[in-house]
Amino acid sequence: MDNIGTLEDNILIILRDGEYIEGEAALLYSELSNKASDPLVKTVFQIIYHDSLKHKDVLSLIEDLLINTVKMHVNIESVISQRRNLDAMVAQMIDIIRDVRNSVRGSITIKELSNIADKLERLEDIEETQLTSYEFLSSAISKSMDPRVQVTQVLIQNIINDEKTHKDLLEKITQIT
Repeated sequence: MDNIGTLEDNILIILRDGEYIEGEAALLYSELSNKASDPLVKTVFQIIYHDSLKHKDVLSLIEDLLINTVKMHVNIESVISQRRNLDAMVAQMIDIIRDVRNSVRGSITIKELSNIADKLERLEDIEETQLTSYEFLSSAISKSMDPRVQVTQVLIQNIINDEKTHKDLLEKITQIT
């Protein structure tokens, strides 16, 4: 049996994995936006880049409040399950990012975009799985009149909505011919 750690440790790992995933996504989309030849595709990549940086910062800023709010409302087994899911996703994401970087050497034309589209969609699928962790954390926060808790819930929901928008945008730009 592996060392499962405390509830707080596992929540922190979930948040830090999320920060790592968002940071790596930001780096990738920054690189892709710099190489995109189509202005619309470039704009989409820049939006995802900026949103990913914002998500990374938000997750970092809400760590303490989330740990203190969530810890009384969930059992450790459910948190460990979420943590393990994210741990596996980080490894998959690193492989996909490496693959995308190796696939893109020069400027990204519309034709080349179709070549990396499947990889980007797999990357977004991983981030969509990451959303289940955010939704889990959001649902684990008790309903509270504390404005800090309410703001935290809105921030988490904003990340969830942004990720859904990213997936939608990527699906649409890969259809450009």
